[in-house]
Amino acid sequence: MDNGVGEIGAMGKIEERTGEKTAEEIAEKTGEKTAEEIAEKMEKKAEEIMEEKIAEKKGGGGFCMGACGCGGVTGNSGKNPSIVVKEEHEAGEFPEEKFEELGNFIDSLPSKEGALIQVLYKAQELFGYLPREVQLFVARKLGVPGAAVTGVVTFYSYFTTEKRGKHLISVCMGTACFVKGSEKLLARLKSILNIDCGQTTPDGMYTLEEVRCLGACGLAPVLTVDGKVYGNVREEDIGNIIDITEA
Repeated sequence: MDNGVGEIGAMGKIEERTGEKTAEEIAEKTGEKTAEEIAEKMEKKAEEIMEEKIAEKKGGGGFCMGACGCGGVTGNSGKNPSIVVKEEHEAGEFPEEKFEELGNFIDSLPSKEGALIQVLYKAQELFGYLPREVQLFVARKLGVPGAAVTGVVTFYSYFTTEKRGKHLISVCMGTACFVKGSEKLLARLKSILNIDCGQTTPDGMYTLEEVRCLGACGLAPVLTVDGKVYGNVREEDIGNIIDITEA
């Protein structure tokens, strides 16, 4: 999640507000003599502006841009980041046991370096999706910025930040499947379930999505229901597939 505030943007605001552009100008205006004093003042000013901008856009905390060393969480509450995360997930919809299980999994890894994707897979397996509070928990446990976690979650189509239904229907829209009519299958599913791609039925039973390729081009057109592959699917088969799923 991008709060619209970066380190460079914040420093630009400092220049805009104070007119100070170089270390020498700052020293001349403020009387700080050492590089450490100047850097400290500039960093403090940048953090103040970043906090203001985050508060304006979010009305509270948000994901860290990765420059302050807070471990991935920032906000205007003045609280320790780990406390913020703990309060958020305790007040959320997930039982504490799931966070404990995820935490134990992370602690059991031989190395946390380069383990982000592996941890996110485990997190989605436990929670079903990756909402903000889960991402923040992962960021804190791995010691990485929240922005880094969000970047991975939003880049890979496997991960989702939206709660999914009990059954996930994925329709392949790769070239082979598209040529053989997968678009019609998708339209039929939308009509029967009365939802669009990326949506979940009101009863929480089905989530519909389209995917680029399921790797079963020889069976085109293909769709999957909870990972089970259905090949050579015709429009008239859709109703039966849903009936089988509900049985």
